[in-house]
Amino acid sequence: MSRRGFLGVAFAAAVSASATPLPAGAVRSTARRGDGKHFVLIHGAWHGAWCGYKIVTGLEEVGQRATALDLPSGGIDGSPPDTVTLEAQADRVIAFLDSLSEPVVLVGHSAGGAVISRRARRRSRSSST
Repeated sequence: MSRRGFLGVAFAAAVSASATPLPAGAVRSTARRGDGKHFVLIHGAWHGAWCGYKIVTGLEEVGQRATALDLPSGGIDGSPPDTVTLEAQADRVIAFLDSLSEPVVLVGHSAGGAVISRRARRRSRSSST
């Protein structure tokens, strides 16, 4: 799927999404429906997985799978902020991706783009960015 195609799906999803907040937890993942892609959303600085709830809901409504991760010290993750590095954030993404058996589409917002880029430099297996 092209970036333009993803943004079109994401926009449509955001417009049609309900305002139900994410449940408490560091990761939101849903069961796979159909042959949709699996989108992994990486939040930006001073955000958390919660900021992607409308996108997650909208993608699910159109048959896609979506997971929003909390990076270290982001969202409800309790890591002390002074211990967080770009490496620690990339490690969180890599650990999640290693738990999957399917390719994913990584989507980074703001500083989440740097995390994805760092992850790509360290490991390019099983995803498209």
